[in-house]
Amino acid sequence: MSLDETAFNHALDRHRRELHVHCYRMLGSLQDAEDALQDTLLAAWRGFAGYQGDASIRTWLYRIATNTCLNGRRAASRRPPQEWNVTNVQSPDATQHGEVPWLEPYPDALLESALGAPPGPEARYAWQSADLDTLVVLLTDDVFISMPPMPFEYTGREVVAQFCGRIFGAGRRFDLVPTRANGQPAFGTYLRGADGLSHGVGMIVLELREDGISAMTRFENSVLAPFGLPRTMPSRPGSPR
Repeated sequence: MSLDETAFNHALDRHRRELHVHCYRMLGSLQDAEDALQDTLLAAWRGFAGYQGDASIRTWLYRIATNTCLNGRRAASRRPPQEWNVTNVQSPDATQHGEVPWLEPYPDALLESALGAPPGPEARYAWQSADLDTLVVLLTDDVFISMPPMPFEYTGREVVAQFCGRIFGAGRRFDLVPTRANGQPAFGTYLRGADGLSHGVGMIVLELREDGISAMTRFENSVLAPFGLPRTMPSRPGSPR
């Protein structure tokens, strides 16, 4: 079996999105997945003449993508973890240090079908108002916080409450913009400034159970653009600064 150029183009277009998700699942990074996808497509084009149809075009593309991602993982493993960088907040003692610090979220909008509905207002208003007591009520006993690419991780309601207390105690106040990532509710986080603007400082992705918020993963502000979120926005009317 052989493919002409038009059929090959159609095959690439048909499988592009699922290959991107496959690369993300292997690499844990949206940008690395995009780079791996482009390398995969380039390698496929270069190998097009030698494709003999001994495997389906999809299987063949997945094989190229997997090998590309394995090479990417070896390169990513040499990246150093990032130091604590939250301004004017002393790093709390971490429960443990993560082994995969360069994880990034994947926008639901890039999936073939978005899952679920936007998160309810409770977590957003608890965080925006810096109401620590109310926020803690929403947490499960075994709640977990991670902060890639910083390796610091915090487990348990008491430890996470201390972590959030340091953030709020430093006078940092935020506006949150709801979105979704990895099939989970998420928020772009914007630090309110004295200039009347809120500046994008990252994203928080939640994991929910019936008994509350079981995990919060905080990502750097470099992930905002793929979600269509701005780097700055006007502070909400009446927001304390």
